[in-house]
Amino acid sequence: MALSLSYQQKQKLYLGQSFQQSLKLLSMDHILLETFVSESLLENPCLERDEEYREHLEIPGSSEEKTLFSDDIGGASSRISHDLESQLSAQESLNAVLKKQVNCMQVSQVERDIAIVIIDALESNGYLHEAIDFLAHQLACTAKHVESVLVDIVQQLEPVGVGSRDLKEYLLLQLDDTPIDRMVKACLQHHVTFLTEEDHTLAKESGYSLTQIQQLRSRIRRLQPSPAGGLYAEDDVYVKADIYFSVLKNGEVEVDVPDPVGKSLILNHRWQQHVWKGDEKEFMNHAWNNARSLIHALSQRRQTMFKLGSFLAHYQKDFILNGVMALKPLTMAYVAQEVGLHESTISRVVSQKYAQTPLGLIHLKCFFSSGLGTLGGENISIHCVKQRIKALISVENNAKPISDQKITLQLKSEGIEIARRTVAKYRESLGIPTSTKRRQ
Repeated sequence: MALSLSYQQKQKLYLGQSFQQSLKLLSMDHILLETFVSESLLENPCLERDEEYREHLEIPGSSEEKTLFSDDIGGASSRISHDLESQLSAQESLNAVLKKQVNCMQVSQVERDIAIVIIDALESNGYLHEAIDFLAHQLACTAKHVESVLVDIVQQLEPVGVGSRDLKEYLLLQLDDTPIDRMVKACLQHHVTFLTEEDHTLAKESGYSLTQIQQLRSRIRRLQPSPAGGLYAEDDVYVKADIYFSVLKNGEVEVDVPDPVGKSLILNHRWQQHVWKGDEKEFMNHAWNNARSLIHALSQRRQTMFKLGSFLAHYQKDFILNGVMALKPLTMAYVAQEVGLHESTISRVVSQKYAQTPLGLIHLKCFFSSGLGTLGGENISIHCVKQRIKALISVENNAKPISDQKITLQLKSEGIEIARRTVAKYRESLGIPTSTKRRQ
């Protein structure tokens, strides 16, 4: 065996510390950003507040703040006893319970870190709606690795099915290996409309008898609809708008991204005149560079949010003025192309952030919606289609509810190209049962 030296040229993506900090700040909502800046002021002697902007930070209870409280277990109200209220207030959140379980597992530190990020991305009901690719991008690892940790670690935690990405996956995770559960699994995996299809239609498509289908339906009804809905306490969420849309007298929509947090930060020059030596010099040089990097990153964050806000003010003007029925189809990929930013950057801006509008406080995700084609060659927002389905059902004859097929024909007569199965899927997402069940 001979030893030799050789050179090999490779391309490798490296994210500098400044760029990593910019991405981190971009993902923060307004409340988290204020906390982060306050901590940076305590830790970094090269940062200080500009007195000119201090007054903007000390106004309590501003109009854009809103507190969202989760419902108590079982629809609890003022009639709940004092003892039960005390138990609920002491109850742990789902996030905390899951992290405790992960910390007790014998897994590598890398897998534990990935699991923690996945847990932080879970909805309050236990579902995971964040894309695997997006999480992989945040963690600088492969989507396959994230998928493996999700399935082998997170989805093995209690409660059963936590980390499911949709209702179908959650139902499958609840099923055992009994004969009837195997039949339910087969229907869920091979018949996409199993949860919404009429019994006789599904019996014809699956080959099962009508009695068997009814037995499978009965088994499904005994399963839970969400991994943690209503079973764990939730922290109060304080929401503050990052983007403000207001209507001018001429009917145009004005955009504002107030940033007293970022604008109040300045470099503290008093330490520049001091001569530092040894470790102190290294520390102060590091602190000075970090301070400059933070101020620059905050400025970039505001510019990026203003760029997105300006686009939304123009593209979704009718939605801002008139509500959801005027919402246009819009994807993050399209916005990224139009404003010259990466799609992952748009996703970071939108995540966990709100806009103050004439309609009230709205999550930025509400400005985005896929679309369906129309006979006129244009697209219509799925949100609008769902609202139309809901409206048609709201005026139906209770003795003879409108079927999915009739809804499909009505929408087509209005120029909306849609399949019956799609109507069933949208109806289900609205929490509306089938026409048969509504008649019953």
